[in-house]
Amino acid sequence: MVSSGITTDDKPDHFTTPIALKACAGLRALKYGMMIHGFVRKNHGMNMFVGSALIDFYSKCGQMGEALRVFKEISGPDVVMWTSMVIGYEQNGYPEEAIAFFSQMVVECVNPDPVMLVSVVSACAQLLNFKLGSCVHANLFRRMPEKDVISCSSMVACSAHNGAAVEASDIFDEMIDRGIEPNSVTVVSALQAYAVTCNLDECKKIHEVAAWKGFQLDVSVATALIDLYMKCFMPDKAIDLFERMPRIDVVSWAALLSGYA
Repeated sequence: MVSSGITTDDKPDHFTTPIALKACAGLRALKYGMMIHGFVRKNHGMNMFVGSALIDFYSKCGQMGEALRVFKEISGPDVVMWTSMVIGYEQNGYPEEAIAFFSQMVVECVNPDPVMLVSVVSACAQLLNFKLGSCVHANLFRRMPEKDVISCSSMVACSAHNGAAVEASDIFDEMIDRGIEPNSVTVVSALQAYAVTCNLDECKKIHEVAAWKGFQLDVSVATALIDLYMKCFMPDKAIDLFERMPRIDVVSWAALLSGYA
């Protein structure tokens, strides 16, 4: 439709425009998406649905300046638009802007949703802003309608992979306290966090959890444990676990040998 031109007799409306923008966002087709934006300006104008689609489109194309301009054109943006902006900034490598936007939203009394809060936690982890991250984390747990292993594991992994070891371990501990049983992904992420802090007491606890759940010899969990034990100067425990693994891959060997480097 866009590539062949838009006629005045058969032009898109507020319902078809967001669909076209979603397709452009998925394809990262910046040129065509901007053509649609130009058509919107010239013809039927902006509403919440079109505005949200434009913000999402520009965010996914890495054009946060354009996304912000669209956001400012909307009178009384809803939580979806705020969320799109925060996620856009965070995913495009602007954690400070993501947190600033989140703070502005709170000042304007817009209640954040869980999706936004996960992005804010990630932004805090990138900036190593543990104090704010802890506040957001607490807020997220309060607002989550269903706190399950998937949502909690995502938060643990998000913090651990961004170097926020204390935050990741706190989330894992709270997850256990709430009676949410971890899976192997959660355990690996938590172990990666504990390896940074070299917290042997927590390491023993999580090793017990892994053994209780029956996946301590899972190759990813065992490798994470070996890495942690080697970093914490406990090669005997690492070797014992290594020798009991039913399957060993190159990553397991690397984790063991790197401890002797």
